[in-house]
Amino acid sequence: MERKRISTTELRKQNRNQVFRIIYDAEGPLTKQEIAKRLHMSLPTVTQNLKELFDENILTDAGA
Repeated sequence: MERKRISTTELRKQNRNQVFRIIYDAEGPLTKQEIAKRLHMSLPTVTQNLKELFDENILTDAGA
């Protein structure tokens, strides 16, 4: 069975959507490490996606 290849841009978009979704659906706060573990992503990938979501005001900091 042949796997469909996706572009780097599409992969980044999918990763960002997954990070947003896990936060949106969470019942409480999550650490970057928890997000990375649940999504099987590297910590730098999660950090970069969170930065983009904050920079675009899609996410805001709710405090500690």
